[in-house]
Amino acid sequence: MEKVEYDEDMLRSRLGDRYESILEPDLRKLKAALPSLGKEMEPLLDQIGSPSPDKVKKAVDSGLVDSSEFKGAFVKSTKEYVSVAAIRPNEETPDTK
Repeated sequence: MEKVEYDEDMLRSRLGDRYESILEPDLRKLKAALPSLGKEMEPLLDQIGSPSPDKVKKAVDSGLVDSSEFKGAFVKSTKEYVSVAAIRPNEETPDTK
């Protein structure tokens, strides 16, 4: 699969107002910019947002919502991760020194 990387500054300069016509959302840039885009994103939160455990806790603590309103409306789970490393036959390990 080929990957094309553009010189965005050069294209922005060459294309001027037409530059926007070739753009589409870039998830990496969006994720990086989220902290500064809070207010601009608010109108879209109903479409793209999910409940935040921190905000739910704050809303319950402040009395904005009642904890009973969340009964049966969530599932709590824990993800476990296992990491595996291969030891090459000619490498020494701490227990083989």
